[in-house]
Amino acid sequence: MRHCLKIISESLDSGSPIKRSGGPWCEVVSHFEGDLPLCGGLCVMFRLHQENWAFQSGERMVNEQGVCIDVDQCPQDANGIGQWLWNGPAPAESHACLVLAHGAGSPMDSEFMTSMAERLAARGISVVRFEFPYMAARRRGAGRRPPDQQARLLDCWRAIYSLLRREISKPLAIGGKSMGGRMASLLADELEAQALVCLGYPFHPAGKADRPRTAHLTALRTPALIVQGERDAMGRRDRVREYALSSAIRLQWLAAADHDLRPLKASGFTHEHHLDTAANMVADFLQSFGRHR
Repeated sequence: MRHCLKIISESLDSGSPIKRSGGPWCEVVSHFEGDLPLCGGLCVMFRLHQENWAFQSGERMVNEQGVCIDVDQCPQDANGIGQWLWNGPAPAESHACLVLAHGAGSPMDSEFMTSMAERLAARGISVVRFEFPYMAARRRGAGRRPPDQQARLLDCWRAIYSLLRREISKPLAIGGKSMGGRMASLLADELEAQALVCLGYPFHPAGKADRPRTAHLTALRTPALIVQGERDAMGRRDRVREYALSSAIRLQWLAAADHDLRPLKASGFTHEHHLDTAANMVADFLQSFGRHR
């Protein structure tokens, strides 16, 4: 993809590129031409000269995880979509590319999203993260607000997928954490995505098991992987087994884990272990499409 910037040094001095400390390469993606307002990990303005990048101006702001979003450097397009974060190899060098959407309450650079993106990148999967309009608006000081209406969330997904599909020839999968994964599941067949990945699928609202969100999953055609905690408040193992799900769905359970895949201490597992296990499951699932493409 031509709109990528590889972060290659730890220096924060003016005109110096930046490297994520201790992790896989992180790239920042924009769909703008010419002067590119980029953000995430590196917040700086760039101009694209064929395959070369030249510094223009800008401010770099990095938190202790090495990632940040600079509100002033992250304008939105007409659909309210903010900028994107990229982890992993370039698409031509990767096994597959996964577009990963955040959950209802946390942004694309949350601890969970960043941790999973980095783990998948280390396993050869390119990961693109983006934010829905309501979450991008929070960065402009709009305050905490509820998610957009479903129609707008789906339109955002359509726009993101369309942009990436034109750029990426490798298998392109969609998915996300909780709500982000559910929105992806509603569009997977329509978009003809190669695969669907859901991390902690919200089978029903918390405390409302009598309101399942599974009708569209009975006839899903897109190959799908759902990684779910056994004690997820939005889909416990004993409840989910009662649902009629499509044969295209592969359901993988993590012992004693909650909606964030965090296990009980008494289980003997750690959160890091479960995140590694989830990343292995997702990578194996997506790499199978790359091998048979």
